[in-house]
Amino acid sequence: PTVDGTSTDEADDNNYGFEDPYSVGEDDAEEQQRQQQSQYSTGLNDQDDDDDPGQNGQDNYYYEDDEDEYYDDEGKPLSSKSYLDQDDPESYRDEYHDEHYYYDEVDDEERRRRARRRRALCCCLILLCCLLLLIILLIIFLLSLQKNDDGSQTDPPTYAPFVDDTDDDYYYDDDIILAPGVKTTPMAPWNRYCEDSEGQDMTEEGFRNVFDQCDCTGEIYFVPQDVQDMRNLILERVAPKFYGNNFTVPLESCDPINLAMIWLASGDNRDAGEPRQRLAAALVFFQMNGTIWDYTDEFLSELNECLWMGIQCNNRDTVNSFALDTNNLFGYLPSELGALSGLATIAVTRVHLTGTIPTELFYMPRLRELRLYANRMKGPIPPDVQYATKLESLRLETNFLSGSLVTELGAVSTLTDLNIGFNDFVKNIPTEIGQLKRLKYLRMSRNMLSGRLPTEMGRMDALEVLAIQDNLLYGSIPS
Repeated sequence: PTVDGTSTDEADDNNYGFEDPYSVGEDDAEEQQRQQQSQYSTGLNDQDDDDDPGQNGQDNYYYEDDEDEYYDDEGKPLSSKSYLDQDDPESYRDEYHDEHYYYDEVDDEERRRRARRRRALCCCLILLCCLLLLIILLIIFLLSLQKNDDGSQTDPPTYAPFVDDTDDDYYYDDDIILAPGVKTTPMAPWNRYCEDSEGQDMTEEGFRNVFDQCDCTGEIYFVPQDVQDMRNLILERVAPKFYGNNFTVPLESCDPINLAMIWLASGDNRDAGEPRQRLAAALVFFQMNGTIWDYTDEFLSELNECLWMGIQCNNRDTVNSFALDTNNLFGYLPSELGALSGLATIAVTRVHLTGTIPTELFYMPRLRELRLYANRMKGPIPPDVQYATKLESLRLETNFLSGSLVTELGAVSTLTDLNIGFNDFVKNIPTEIGQLKRLKYLRMSRNMLSGRLPTEMGRMDALEVLAIQDNLLYGSIPS
């Protein structure tokens, strides 16, 4: 039956020249279903608008399609609502449910397209950020290259070359053997009062101190035989290190070197250290009136000489520093200190040194500092100063040194500190001073220097302090 209730045959008779939509073949069935679905969707969307009469006086049952139109018995076109079941609008969807899933797939495809567009946009943003970062790094690199081309780059650090022969590892390779393990007669401590020690040549503490013998009688008159034998061995093996071969000194002499040898030969004063160093330190004690020092901590004791006051040693027990400052010393500075080739520092300041500067000190191969200021020394600076090839600090201020400044000072190229102020030096400043390229501190004030300043002093690039006041100089400062 048709939609209006007539039979198929009656519909064929009353089709008014229109083709029956249900008379199509099986090949067109699928195409008609799609068209009907489209018509049904359009009718549902316009349901609210069809409640009122349409334009041109048409009612709710009017339906127009581009391809097919449906009419009732009176010849009026039928809308999709009247063609379908108006009481159950969802019936069409139940019948053609495959079309419902078709539209869901279209929506999924649209969502996938939007997701792809978002992903593409995110990738573009990430690539843009990476490109900006790369451009910034490239600009920084180009700026650094330009800075290096300007010559403002930092020079690589330089390190001093490694030197095996330093103060810390130096030692004497000529061992001196003096009857190890042999203990001779000890020497008693000194006594400042001759009346108390007179006639006491031997006591429980040992034989009378040689210092007391010389102080009371002017000579050494008693030395035990075993001590004499050991002294002769020292004279044979140790003395040549200071004075060369064939050196001799009478046993009764009060010469400081004889007193030092007798002390070293007595008791057990040899095995605790190096004989040459102990003899030189004992010589300093006797020559500089050690009995009246303010401090004599462990001096001339049986302990190693590195533990005596004012003496320092390296890790091989070689003396590298000798400093006796402000200790009421009197006398001459022993030239025998020059035999201690391991010495790097000699400092005897603010005491009562007299005499001249020993020339032997400038031949010491490792001497770096020589400080003899605030004493009573006289004479000029020896020309032998040129042989102090490692001397860095020479401080002779506040003495009674005199004469003209020797030109050999300019040969000490390692000098960084030269202080000769508060002396009596005269005449011109030698031009060779300008050769001291490493000199930082030059103090020559309170002398009687005269003339002009050498123009060569203007080439002393390292100079930081220049003190030349209170002299007889004139003219301008060299540029």
